[in-house]
Amino acid sequence: MTFKNKIILGLVLATTVLINSNSFAQTAEPMEVNGVDVRPLYKFFQTYVKTLDRPVYVYSWSEKSSNESQPSLSSDPTSLAHVRRAAQGYWKNCAVSSPSNNYGLGLYAAVDPLITRRFGGHDSWSLIRFKLPTGFRVFDASLPGNQLISLSDENIKVLEALKCSSKKLTAPLEPGVFFGPDFAASPVCTKNLKLIFDQLLRIDALVYNYMTSDFSACSHEVKGVGLIPALDGGLYLSKNESWRSAFVITSDRWIKPELVRVFNPSTTDEVEERIKIQSLFYKFMHDMYDFRYVIDYFFRSSTSPYVFPDYPGYHFVRDNPTWNYKTGTSNKITICPIGIDDYNDPQCLEIPPVLPPRPVYPTRISTEDTFRYNGQSYPVLWKDLEGKETYKDIDSWMKKNFFGCSDVNIQQ
Repeated sequence: MTFKNKIILGLVLATTVLINSNSFAQTAEPMEVNGVDVRPLYKFFQTYVKTLDRPVYVYSWSEKSSNESQPSLSSDPTSLAHVRRAAQGYWKNCAVSSPSNNYGLGLYAAVDPLITRRFGGHDSWSLIRFKLPTGFRVFDASLPGNQLISLSDENIKVLEALKCSSKKLTAPLEPGVFFGPDFAASPVCTKNLKLIFDQLLRIDALVYNYMTSDFSACSHEVKGVGLIPALDGGLYLSKNESWRSAFVITSDRWIKPELVRVFNPSTTDEVEERIKIQSLFYKFMHDMYDFRYVIDYFFRSSTSPYVFPDYPGYHFVRDNPTWNYKTGTSNKITICPIGIDDYNDPQCLEIPPVLPPRPVYPTRISTEDTFRYNGQSYPVLWKDLEGKETYKDIDSWMKKNFFGCSDVNIQQ
């Protein structure tokens, strides 16, 4: 899924805990929304409510008009007011469906500032950085393996009484389906769901499965089933499902001056923070050497950030549609004529991988550098950072401040 003008959240670290909020507003008494006792549905939804136990950062890009003036201060009140309005409008606009908005129009956030860089355009962009505080409450629909849930007959009746009728109610559902167009098509249903999620459960954001950038600090070497061969000979598997997440901000409760910064090419303050963000781009260019594990992505996607045109076999497979990639390891790549399923067949060809040099993680920022990501090349974000030292311990910073970058404990 792509997402435009969106926001993805970051949670974190081995010590980070998403605490299940079972103690919140427990009661055996009827809990009514417009005359409907929603206590069974409330208890069901409550099992997906988690609370951040420490602050984390998340990021949202948007493209601006080249003629639009932008403030030099990241704490500009006008920018903050724009962010607040976007958050306030979620339950009003969530019924609007588009291919890039699975959960309706809203404020979407990514756990790292690279994965959605393309939504900022090339030269005229805006980057919102959120600091999600301790106590931030999320509805966690980021189930491992995109698991589905089923509603009980009792909860189906409650939803129908709330005017949330849908043929989907009796089918397995993605947990986040209650946010967005599927149920928001009915204004009455939307109003009732907002009362449950926003007022009763006090949800600040929806968390759902999404892509993240591959940083070595945020993946783990695992000995066991499901190892993925990396082309440098290592074996990697991201064992932390939380790292593969994104967020939709559904409330403006935490949109405060001390927690939000809005950067653009003209920003002059928050120099250290901007150095960290720029350093992440350098770090990704260095780390991706180790994480090009979806090898057929090299061959099949000309827009992949991992495609190297001089990679052995790339042009051959691209220019010969009767041949197909079969397997890749750290020692070889095998391509076979289409229809040959056994890569040991004598008709197949083995190509030893020849890796390009690993990009270095530089000591200083240079405005002459460019960064290739998602098929596009981008310049250094801020020209005034020319010659500044890159952030030295960027791995430790990511583990401390990115959602799911390290092991995250979830109390059920």
